[in-house]
Amino acid sequence: MKSNMSDSVFKTYAITVRPQDGISDLQCQKTMAFIRKHAVYYHVITEKTGSQRHLHAGFFLNKARTKCNMATMILNLFSDLSSTEKSVLRKGIKI
Repeated sequence: MKSNMSDSVFKTYAITVRPQDGISDLQCQKTMAFIRKHAVYYHVITEKTGSQRHLHAGFFLNKARTKCNMATMILNLFSDLSSTEKSVLRKGIKI
């Protein structure tokens, strides 16, 4: 039987969070709290300022998850984003 990529679980992820008006300090704090809770190792940086400010993170989870599950968890952190911003965020989640 052929394995479906959506059923596969992974421990290593990279994300980019790039809201339209730039990532806020509160959004950075929420992201860091999430990563600290779920990862055994991580590296997070923010780039630029103002409306161009965004966050990049790479992390190794303490429990393997599907990409779909990871996307849902991350999108739940940013429930205040517009549908367009959520689409950009979903595309910024890499294995």
